[in-house]
Amino acid sequence: MLEALTQEHAPASNSYEPIRQLLQTLSHQYDPIDFSNARQLAQQLRSIAKQLEAASETPAIAERSFKDDAIHGNAFGLESLEKNWAAASPEQGDSEPCHPSKIQKKEKEKRQFNMGAYQKRYVALEVFYLGAAYHGFASQADTDRTVESRLYAALRRTKLIPDDTGWQELGYSRCGRTDKGVSALGQVVALMVRSMARIGEASLEPSQEIDYAVTINRALPSDIRILGWAPIPADFSARFSAHGREYKYYIVQHGELDIAAMQQAAAHFVGTHDFRSFCKVDAQHVSTFCRSILDFRIQPALSCEQFPSCSVYALHVKGTAFLWHQVRCMAAVLLMVGRGLEQPSVVQSMLNITTTPQKPLYNIAAEEPLLFYRCVFDGLEWQRSMYGQAAVRAVLQGFLDSHLTSAAQLLAAMDRFDEHAAVGLSGPAVTKPVRHVPLLQRGTEPAVEERLLKSRPPTANVSIGHASMRVQAAQAIADD
Repeated sequence: MLEALTQEHAPASNSYEPIRQLLQTLSHQYDPIDFSNARQLAQQLRSIAKQLEAASETPAIAERSFKDDAIHGNAFGLESLEKNWAAASPEQGDSEPCHPSKIQKKEKEKRQFNMGAYQKRYVALEVFYLGAAYHGFASQADTDRTVESRLYAALRRTKLIPDDTGWQELGYSRCGRTDKGVSALGQVVALMVRSMARIGEASLEPSQEIDYAVTINRALPSDIRILGWAPIPADFSARFSAHGREYKYYIVQHGELDIAAMQQAAAHFVGTHDFRSFCKVDAQHVSTFCRSILDFRIQPALSCEQFPSCSVYALHVKGTAFLWHQVRCMAAVLLMVGRGLEQPSVVQSMLNITTTPQKPLYNIAAEEPLLFYRCVFDGLEWQRSMYGQAAVRAVLQGFLDSHLTSAAQLLAAMDRFDEHAAVGLSGPAVTKPVRHVPLLQRGTEPAVEERLLKSRPPTANVSIGHASMRVQAAQAIADD
């Protein structure tokens, strides 16, 4: 279409040759036109039209401006188009010349995007994010530095959801939550978004639909990417339709960890158990602490040839659902086993709520090594365009290159440190070992039953026996 416009309507005069070339450039870039670039193309064509009018009065200025743009690398000459239009517009009386930016602003105010003219589509989005810069995934009232807040802003900016619509009105659901600093490779959310099809038209096949991943990624920070999207039925829930979740917790092995002992301990987690000693108890929202672990393996993830004694392992755990901080608590205990501070059997003892009814006091593992690896669904057909995947890969490669560069710098520092090792007055400096108190000999957190009682409003004339019965009934209710 643009090629025909170039040949049919481009001026014949040599002074208009730069404008003809500009139209030709646009024709190669935007033909065929699709929905995602139509607005940008329209703005550029309007600027060209204004320049044509200005050039009819001042052709020499117009031609010179296009040559200047070519020299300075301005591919479309838009800055000069607007400047020349403003300069060539004749003054009428004392009125101020109408700058194109003001015209565009007025036109923009007139043409508000009509969301009601388009159909809606219920979709699932697969989300990747690096969590170091965010206060968790779920939106919070006191900060906008969450992944959901950034996602919501991007959806509004791309006109995929109305500006004044809340999550509930969109049928929104998420597969899981992650804490501050935790990253995700396979987080999944579901919501209602705008379709490319207008009201009254036939619904589009997924291959003809908006490339939601590419469109949303243009408005997201680079450390949050949409990996793909899938059409979903009306009864789909990213939370309840998932029948499996996987996490990876990365640890660095310097030679001091007994990986075999850790794997032996991890095997005790597999099966359905009460994980109250391996989570942060949330008595107000959780009534049962039974969860099912399907598989738990400790696998090599990365090795370093320059430092053979240094390698990275992944604690890869698969389950149907997880409690708050459960993976980090399990990782903390496994690391104690790996360092020889605890026996593998300690996991079995802590899972036995008869002998260990209360959680021992211990620090959970750090948040940054944790990756929400995958959500497992049946029947989802993920749409991933080649262009979208290539763009995401380029962003990830940029992050990887940055981290590899930093790693090389740190390795150089380690080499220098080894050359000039610090030696004290009586020999090499040695870190004082920290005394370890066995987990089963430590103090404990308050009992779950006690927390459940405190979380409920006080009721007059209720005996302890009745309260205990209510607690037992609450424990029998599955936590959805």
